[in-house]
Amino acid sequence: MRAPRWSGLVCAALLGLIFTPAAALAQDDVPLGEFNVMRFSPAPGPMNYFMVEGAQTPGHLSGSAGLVIDYAHQPFMLWNANCAPDGTDCEVDGERAALVEYVAAAHITGTFTLFDRLQLGLVVPLVLTSGEAFEYSTPDGSLVGLTGGDAFALADPRFHAKGRIFTDADSGFSLGASAFVTFPTGAAIAPERYVGDSLPTFGGHVIAEILTSGFHASLNVGGMWREETTLFSTTVGPQLTYGAGVGYDITTLVGVFGEVTGASTFSGQIDEHWLEYRAGGRLRVSDFDISLAGGGGMPGLAGVGTPLFRVMAGFQWAPIHLDTDGDGVEDASDACPSEAEDLDSWEDEDGCPEADNDGDGLDDGEDPCPDEAEDMDGFEDEDGCPDRDNDGDGIQDGYDSCPDAAEDMDGDRDEDGCPDNDTDRDGIEDGQDQCPEEPEDFDGYGDEDGCPETDFDEDGVPDDTDQCP
Repeated sequence: MRAPRWSGLVCAALLGLIFTPAAALAQDDVPLGEFNVMRFSPAPGPMNYFMVEGAQTPGHLSGSAGLVIDYAHQPFMLWNANCAPDGTDCEVDGERAALVEYVAAAHITGTFTLFDRLQLGLVVPLVLTSGEAFEYSTPDGSLVGLTGGDAFALADPRFHAKGRIFTDADSGFSLGASAFVTFPTGAAIAPERYVGDSLPTFGGHVIAEILTSGFHASLNVGGMWREETTLFSTTVGPQLTYGAGVGYDITTLVGVFGEVTGASTFSGQIDEHWLEYRAGGRLRVSDFDISLAGGGGMPGLAGVGTPLFRVMAGFQWAPIHLDTDGDGVEDASDACPSEAEDLDSWEDEDGCPEADNDGDGLDDGEDPCPDEAEDMDGFEDEDGCPDRDNDGDGIQDGYDSCPDAAEDMDGDRDEDGCPDNDTDRDGIEDGQDQCPEEPEDFDGYGDEDGCPETDFDEDGVPDDTDQCP
């Protein structure tokens, strides 16, 4: 029977399975069902936590192979209980037996990805386990018991399929879904060791993930179907499953992360709810994302299968071709893996969007000349186009002595780019100069007309030869 009085994390961490010798059960009435108490199965493939899955998938035809080793201590305990005659008001009265003293498992993983969105995976757990024998004498004198002992087995292999539904590059949000089915080898190879279910199980979950600037978090919510099975007072069957992971990449090679996973049958019995915390770190080596991961776990709600503690270590080889933002530039070469390249033929190979290709301060969407920088010379700077000849006189500003005043193209020093308002340089502007191409001789006679007076006294002798001009 269970102990309804027990609640809270401390009590839950101790409670596995409560056995009441006062229960009046005939031998045929004692349920001795077989179910899997292994609550840890690693998520296969890259871009995941320990057990929590991320929504990302590698590139087309990418594969991975890995090995995760975990040790779970006392995941399935039997406790004595003193109860009232009606089976209620129970109190735990010492440990009766460690039905599963430990489970040491080597999980071999492999994945293969199709079409950048569908990842197929397989997890093959090889386990070494040990448990104590248990024997109970029923009121009619019959003996009911479990043999205990050590065992090595192929626990239930798990086939995975994960699909990425969509990724929003601007926010870093991705949505995906995952499904799995297990094959019942553990119970067949090692009966009464609780490393497998008697029938196949299947389930799945929705995956929501956010990835921004090294920070990443993922939420998994779904369910698992398994045949309802009872051992003594504990029933295991279909469950709601959930998990959440969060991590931070300190560098491109080193990251830390934590996760919580659990399940519930929505019953009021605490041994039908389990919750476990895990934390670890990851080291990536080489361009192939060969990663090493290690960490540990502790119970939150110690339903059946939650160990007193857990330690884990893993290795994965994944020559991934991931393109998180879907811009065609693989993450390994993408300077902005969560921001899609704008593919405008301007530095497209770096994987980063160039909002202002020419760097003139005007966004490309508003810039008529996105690949030519505005020259910011105070002349029509708001149009985003370089004005190479501000005054439009045909002489580029770099060679124009008067870039904002157009050359008058009057045949006099037209190459300097400056308008020549006094062609003959006699101080009288051409507009008032009757002889714009002949300088005034400023001899005190008719100097205001801009024309030289060559015969001041009009005697027919030019002034330059006239001794009395």
